[in-house]
Amino acid sequence: MVLAAGFGCPDCAVAQVETASGADAAPKSTPPVDFRTSRVEIRNEYQDLQGGGTIDYLVPRFDFSVGPDLSLRVETPIVFSHPDKPGNDGESGLGDLLFRGSYRIAHGMGYAIVAGGEVILNSASKDSLGMGNSVVAPLVFASIDVPQCNSVVFRFCSTP
Repeated sequence: MVLAAGFGCPDCAVAQVETASGADAAPKSTPPVDFRTSRVEIRNEYQDLQGGGTIDYLVPRFDFSVGPDLSLRVETPIVFSHPDKPGNDGESGLGDLLFRGSYRIAHGMGYAIVAGGEVILNSASKDSLGMGNSVVAPLVFASIDVPQCNSVVFRFCSTP
């Protein structure tokens, strides 16, 4: 489970708060989840393993907005594994591919609920760079607009 505030939700546009003066001084916001744009981003994750060694994930992510209620995602991780063993220089290559579809099933003033699913394919270029099996998992998340803090709070649930 992941909790993100304000930014960092991979599927969502963060609400933008506009302010006015005088009688119109109340904040106005867009829906907290509105798949308005397609984007490309690169994420890096570094893991220090308990048994020694490290794994570094460089993950290009492609999000495609099909409409304001539907988003598709593809992740193509590049994995660098450096075990802490003499004579082993490590391995690198492509990790398991991830495909995700997200659909905004409900929304109202200041909230949205999104459901979808993801498929992680056992497609790593070397067995040691992936999970070793394919996974199909449902996902659900909710977002709540908090305009007085200029933030959006997300609650994400998935069971891979």
